[in-house]
Amino acid sequence: MILRLESAGIQQTNAIGRAIANKLAPGACIALSGGLGAGKTALSRAICKALGAPMDLFQSPTFTIVNEYPSRLGTIRHADWYRLHSREELDAIGFGDWAPNQGVTLIEWADRIPGAIPGDALHISILHGEGKRRILTLEGGESWAAVMDMLKKRPGGGSRRSSDAR
Repeated sequence: MILRLESAGIQQTNAIGRAIANKLAPGACIALSGGLGAGKTALSRAICKALGAPMDLFQSPTFTIVNEYPSRLGTIRHADWYRLHSREELDAIGFGDWAPNQGVTLIEWADRIPGAIPGDALHISILHGEGKRRILTLEGGESWAAVMDMLKKRPGGGSRRSSDAR
């Protein structure tokens, strides 16, 4: 299933993040991709905040590679793979030990090592649009149908551009 949304700015991106978070279950993995400044960390922040993670602890994991936050769904593991290049580097940071996390896993720059992403992940690609606009393309399997259906109705505040059925 593929869904394309347009966000007019950070408020709508935050609303989309909140809407996604409200449908997550323990064990969820979200793989984010997009260029520098596209909004991967902003969307991650909105998801973490909606899950009750302490925002005073939130920061981009660019240099730490992985940050962990407590949440109502268990531990959130927020990773940034920008500086990683191989499955071996993921193994060195213990990714294999936490990929089937009982909490929530958010991976920025997931496209850097695509073969390492769990098969049931929700993939979100974020592209720069005109001005502050962002185009979000969400792709996921059947387990993400409820999230996609809810977002099609625009409760996250983004406008729907198009959607493709499974």
